Formats: sequence, structure tokens, C-alpha cells
Amino acid sequence: MAAALKVRGQEGVHDLEREPRAEHACAHGEDVRVVVAAGHLCRVAVPAQGGADALDLVGGDGDADARAADEDAALAFPARDGARDNGCIINTVMQVTDTPKRIAIAVNKANLTHDMIAKTGEFTLANYAYFFTEPAQRMNILYTLFVVIATVVIALVVAYLLALYLRFVHSGIAKSIGTLYLLPRFVPAMCAVYAMITIIRDSGLINRIGLHFGMNLKLGLMYHASGMIIMNLWFNIPFAAMMITAGLGAIPDSIIEAARDVGAGKFKVFTSMILPLSLKDVIIAGTFVFMTNVGSFTTPYLMGGNSPKMLGIALFDQFNKYLAYNRSAALSVIMFLLCSVSAGVYIYTNLKEKDWEQ
Repeated sequence: MAAALKVRGQEGVHDLEREPRAEHACAHGEDVRVVVAAGHLCRVAVPAQGGADALDLVGGDGDADARAADEDAALAFPARDGARDNGCIINTVMQVTDTPKRIAIAVNKANLTHDMIAKTGEFTLANYAYFFTEPAQRMNILYTLFVVIATVVIALVVAYLLALYLRFVHSGIAKSIGTLYLLPRFVPAMCAVYAMITIIRDSGLINRIGLHFGMNLKLGLMYHASGMIIMNLWFNIPFAAMMITAGLGAIPDSIIEAARDVGAGKFKVFTSMILPLSLKDVIIAGTFVFMTNVGSFTTPYLMGGNSPKMLGIALFDQFNKYLAYNRSAALSVIMFLLCSVSAGVYIYTNLKEKDWEQ
């Protein structure tokens, strides 16, 4: 429905079918608040002071275009609080970005419109709900959890087997691996990711080797979850193995030898002695791997696809591309809460240290 708004004895028409919103939190002064308008903006046409041409504000989803023909042009800025509509005249409008288009508007703090914007724009759970109700954003969360959990499980299994080998096998090969297995931790992340890309991409090293033998090997790992998981394992297996090896090293040889003296086989020694005593270190390693990958950026940025995205990339887009600072803050809290679950497991595991020793 259309409604008329009286402005200095003249009428400015704005379309109330499109809900006006404000995503804001820029400058705060004693008298004015600067609002960055985004989202759904009304079509507003208000005669300027002194009969100058009108300033026309045209908007759609994430699109705002402000054009003023005279410095004294006036703009009616509407706000809505539930079913209650209000608007005030402002004369300070500045376009701050072109792509995506955003304008900064100064609203007098003494006006009711300011209070309505502050109430409906800042103190709301809508920014949190957006990431669970919007299909693309919800898929980003599920996609991130899938990649992270897969990384944790595979990294812990491989790292545990490696740690068992390093702890209980005394050979030259074991000593060499024990010396070199931490080497990936000292390779800069950017260099490691680019090196992996040159190997696994469809025109990379593996493909070229295959072509020499008449095979066109295209692994399809780039811009796919499997490629990111492989890259994550490069960073996390050595770290997890280091922690688990330290835990296995704390198990006295005398305990294992005593179990063997009473007739326990290798499998029984492992399930009854080694695994229970090292499980705490496995869980702690898992919590660190989980927290490290929830907010990862370099690997998803270089090897991830356009959709769905890891949360680190989604946060980057919300803050830098869409300038949705409120949603960026909400997504940061969501990522923090995901990591808090892992942190809670870490704290609980350490508080139960005596139980692990029993």
C-alpha cells in the first residue's frame, strides 16, 4: 500500500510495501547518529528546500542509490517498529561505497525515528536467526561442521597410529620419521597450500605423471570439501601426533611389561592399558584440531568453492563485501559458540584427570 508523508506542507510519496531497515553502528555523537542504510529501502521522493529538484532514493535488496541535484535537498527517512511507522527529515546523506551500494545517513538523536532505528536495528536476534533460517547460510554452517569433523576424525586416527609406531617401534625408520614428521608445521601455510594445489589440481603434477602413462587423471579435489580436508590433514596430523606421542611416552614401560608377564597379549595390553591411558591426550588433541579449523581462512579461500563456504570465508564476505557489520558480529559469536563446545570438552577432560589415571 502507498502512503503519503507530509513534508513542509508538501507531499513526499514512499512505498510502505517494502519494509525499511537500517543496518548501522557507525559514528555516534552527542546530537546525531550516522546510520548506514542497507537491505530494503523505500522509494522516497521529497521536494528539496527552496523548490530545488528532489533527491530520489531507490532501493531493493542490498541496493541503494542516492542522487541529489542540489546541496540543500531534503530526505524523509522512514523507520518501523512493529506495526508503527515514523519518519523524519534529514539533510546529511553520503554514499560510502559503490559495490555494494551503501549510503550513510545522519539522524538526530532527539527524534523518535532515531529511537525506533536504535530499537529495531541493534537489539534484535534477527542477525543470528538469519544464519539459521537462510538456506545458503545454514548450509555454510553444516558444510563447515562436516569438513571440520571429518578433519578431526581422520587426523586423530592417522596421528594415533603414527604415535603408536613412534612409541613402540625402535628402528632406524621410526627414528627418521620421528625426526621429520613435524616438518610440515614449519612450512608457511600459504606455501603449503599453493604446493598442494600444484599437485592435486586437474592439470597438476599427478595429472601430468598420469599422462606419461596414458592416463588422464583428474582428481577433482579443487574447490571441493575433499581437497580442503586433505590440506587440513597436512597441518593437523603432525600436531595431533606430537600431542599423542607425548601422552604415550608418559606410560611407563614397567606397566606394559607387567601386563605381558601375566600372559596378556598385545591386543589386550592395548585395550586395557595403552588406550585408556592415552585417551585423554587423544581427546585434547581433537579439541585443538576442531577449534583450529572452525575459523580457518587460508585453505578455504584458496581451495574452497563458491557455495557452500566455510564460516571463515562467510564471515569475510559479510564484513568486507556486504558491509553487514551486525551480521558479521553475529556470525563471529556463532563461531565462538561452536569453538566453546570444543573448549568445554577440553576443560572437562582436564578436570577429570584423576579419573583418566584410574
